[in-house]
Amino acid sequence: MMTARPFGRLFGSYNRARGDELTAIERELYLLGVPTWRDTRDVPFGHTPTEIERAIKDPATSGALLLLTPEIAASPYVLDLEVPEIFARVRRDPTFMIVPIAAGGLSYEEATVLVQGRTGSEPLDQWNIHRVENDPLTANDARAIALRVLRQRLRIIMNGSGFSPLPINVCTRDAPAFRSDEFALALDHRSAFALDATASATSDVVDALRTLRQEISSINPLAWLEISGQVHLSHALALGAIFVATSGLRLTWIQNRAGYPSERWELLAAEPSSIPLVNVRRGLPRSHGVALVVSISDSAERAFSTVYGAHGPFGATAFVDARSMAPLTPATASVVAHRVAAAAREARALVPECGDLHVFYAGPAGLALMIGQLLTTFDGLVTYEYAADRYMASLRVSRASTALGIVT
Repeated sequence: MMTARPFGRLFGSYNRARGDELTAIERELYLLGVPTWRDTRDVPFGHTPTEIERAIKDPATSGALLLLTPEIAASPYVLDLEVPEIFARVRRDPTFMIVPIAAGGLSYEEATVLVQGRTGSEPLDQWNIHRVENDPLTANDARAIALRVLRQRLRIIMNGSGFSPLPINVCTRDAPAFRSDEFALALDHRSAFALDATASATSDVVDALRTLRQEISSINPLAWLEISGQVHLSHALALGAIFVATSGLRLTWIQNRAGYPSERWELLAAEPSSIPLVNVRRGLPRSHGVALVVSISDSAERAFSTVYGAHGPFGATAFVDARSMAPLTPATASVVAHRVAAAAREARALVPECGDLHVFYAGPAGLALMIGQLLTTFDGLVTYEYAADRYMASLRVSRASTALGIVT
C-alpha cells in the first residue's frame, strides 16, 4: 500500500476562475507552514493531465484541498480527472487527507451533487465538508480553512506518526525549500520583512506563530520542537517571546556556523554567570521604557550610540558585552541568555513605569530565540533590525495580547 508522507504537500483542486481565492488560502497555509501543489505554478513542461495525475499519486503529496464552487460544473479537469483520482488515492491510502470546501455560495447538498458519481462508493456528504458563507471568500474564511488544514496535519503527524522532536523550518529571507522527508512545517514569513511590509502582514506572521503554539500545545502541551532556518534576528526574538520558556513546550534551535557542524541550542537551567561586562545605566528622569543592548558577534553598543548617544530616550539601558565568549557553545549560549534576561530585569527595576523593552542585538539567531523566551515581565518587546549602519525599529510583541505590529 502506498502511504502519504505526513510532511508532504497539499494538492489544490479548483477552477481557475477562483484562482485568487485559492491564492488567499495558500497565503494562510504558508504562514502556518503547510506547502501546496498548484497546477499553474508546479506543472512542468509536459502533458498537463499526466502531470496532475502524477502529483496526486505522488507519495510526497499528503492530501488534497477541494475548493468546490459552481464553476466546477464546467471544469472537466476537476470533475473527470482530479476528483476521481483524489478519492481513488484515499481508498488506496487512508493516511491521505482530504479537505472539501463548499464555497462560491454552494450549500452542503449542492457541493455533494456537484461531484456526484466521481467520488466512488462514498458520496461527498459522508465527509466533513467545510462550508464558506461569503462569496467570494474573505481573508478570515481563508484563515479558517488554513487552520482546519493545520489541525488535521498536526493530528496526523503528532498522534499517528509520533515524530519527536517535531521538525519545523522558518524562513524570513529566502523561500523555504520543499522537502517532504525533513520538515513537518515549513513557515514562510518573508511577508513581514519585505521592503513594502505592512502592519497587517507583520501582525499576520505573529498571529500564525501564536496559532502554532496553541494548536501544538492542544495536542501535546509538552511537545518538543526542533526549529531551524534563515531568519531575521527580530523574528527569532519574537518567536522566543511567543514560545516562552513557561509555555511547557521544549524548543531546540539548530544553530549553523560556517565551517562547523550544526549544533542544537536550547535553554538549560540558570547557572552563575561570568559574562565579562554587564553595565546598567539609569536614563533621563521621567523617561519610560528600557533598552537592552547585547553584543555577541559585533558591537551592538557602537551602533546603538550612533543613533541614541549614551542612553537614548529610555528610562534605563542595560549593556551586555559577551564578545569575548564567542564562539558560543550550546551550554554557554544558555548561560548568556539567562544573564541577558537578568540584566533586563535589573534595568527594569530602575524605571517605575517601565513600559516596553527595546532590544538591540548582534549575535546568533539561536541565542536571540532563547533570550526572547525569558523576557516575560515587560508590557511589550520591541525588536530592532540592523541596516545601513544603524538599528531601526522593526517589530513589537505586546505581552498583554501577544499582538505584533510594525513600530512607527
